[in-house]
Amino acid sequence: MHDDDLARAGSDAADALRLSLNARRADLETLATGVRQTVALWQEHERAMVSLLDGIDASLGDASPTAGPR
Repeated sequence: MHDDDLARAGSDAADALRLSLNARRADLETLATGVRQTVALWQEHERAMVSLLDGIDASLGDASPTAGPR
């Protein structure tokens, strides 16, 4: 094998590795976006549940022996 052939093979291998790494990066960015969206949905759900419980507590008022500040 000549030096030119070795250099070309090395360049081709580097290009293939670069493409593979770029694909993995894109996969990880997609995954991270999904995780952020899931966290946002859970936070929204949590806020809704707290609001619901606060409303229940307010509607029960002093009628419930367990009602009171949290």
